Amino acid sequence: MKPDVQAARIAVDAHPKDNTHRLNLARTLIDAAWFEPGITWKANYEEATAIFESVLADEPENAVALVNLGVALSDQGSHRRSLECYRRAESLHWIDGNLQHNIGVALVNLRDESAGRYFQKSAIQTDHPDTIRAYFDPQAH
Repeated sequence: MKPDVQAARIAVDAHPKDNTHRLNLARTLIDAAWFEPGITWKANYEEATAIFESVLADEPENAVALVNLGVALSDQGSHRRSLECYRRAESLHWIDGNLQHNIGVALVNLRDESAGRYFQKSAIQTDHPDTIRAYFDPQAH
């Protein structure tokens, strides 16, 4: 089922200062980008990135925004910046299988041999329901 970006936008319009709705819109944009990659992918990722950054301007220690901003950056090829976001979330003692997986993805893309350790951690940690798992194609590496 295609994510409903319009419904997420309506929720943000009704509650523009509510970061929960803003984070949901950003996640929905990323999810929707994969349904029409040629049409919406770049625009959706850019908008989602801007939303995550604006949430972090309000709440610099919002681990969900940090992890999901890292995913948006990673999926756009900014692996060093994504790793910085993940490390900030990690410094907040955020425990999340998605975070560990995403660190592994960033490290693989940066050719860091410690990546495997993070994939192992990911396998034994529960994924937080509000964070996103970065795209990773192991056959491409």
